[in-house]
Amino acid sequence: MQRPVIIGEVLFDCLPTGDVLGGAHFNVAWHLKGLGFEPLLIGRIGDDALGKIVLDKMHTWNLETRGMQIDHERPTTTTEVTLINGQASYGIPMGKAFDFIDADAALKALGDDEISILYFGTLASRHPVSLAALQALLKKNQHGKCFVDLNLRAPWWNAQQNAEFLALADWVKLTDEELTHVCHLKNPAIEDLHKAASQLQREYKLESVFITRGEYGAFVVNDKGLFDAHAPKVLNLVDTIGAGDTFTATAIAGKLLGWSDADIIERACKLAAKVCEQSGAVTLDKSFYQLIM
Repeated sequence: MQRPVIIGEVLFDCLPTGDVLGGAHFNVAWHLKGLGFEPLLIGRIGDDALGKIVLDKMHTWNLETRGMQIDHERPTTTTEVTLINGQASYGIPMGKAFDFIDADAALKALGDDEISILYFGTLASRHPVSLAALQALLKKNQHGKCFVDLNLRAPWWNAQQNAEFLALADWVKLTDEELTHVCHLKNPAIEDLHKAASQLQREYKLESVFITRGEYGAFVVNDKGLFDAHAPKVLNLVDTIGAGDTFTATAIAGKLLGWSDADIIERACKLAAKVCEQSGAVTLDKSFYQLIM
């Protein structure tokens, strides 16, 4: 069986209103399931109450759980989230469960399945143990496709690792702010962002570079040129948690379904705006996905 494989963080965002299940890779896997795929999420949670909630939620959504590793020494990861005008910033402590994804267990969970797309980012690669698990999957997928969301969270990234991940990628997604860091831009105008994304695409021979710009929408660069999409108006902003992950999941789905890049960013902007009208990144409402299908 071919399936999208996602390796990375599963965690709880600790908001003033309570704990919200998420993590970029958990969110992407959740939305891919909602969009009709059978993703394999490879992550690590604690043998604790929060870890049990993760598994219960996955079972409720019929999301494959065999890639979830149980850590009997370290707790499920939690983050401290600060919201200012709906915009989230994150404090992500080191040394909890998702930093210790085991390579052998990851390969065992994959079994004989083939990887249609391998999705990963920088945060869950900050620790050598989880990085080794990613490298094992990359070796298994050496002839397959990779979708990379750099998802830069200070201080857990560095320029050398970014370059290595970009060299492995077929498709990359960054925010406009992340693009300024990667390309060393200062106070860029939109034309500067377009130029930088085009240079990145050519330098690393990427099929597509997706750049998200929050309320201003998104654009994508590929060999055919540049395509822009406006973000729909968010009618009732609750928070922006998971908006970028929703965009990424839609982009992965679009690649698997053969959508054009222009179509992908139009649909991805719609779904990302919609998720801002709820608390947290995931939903049990299957009609949520009909907006773009």
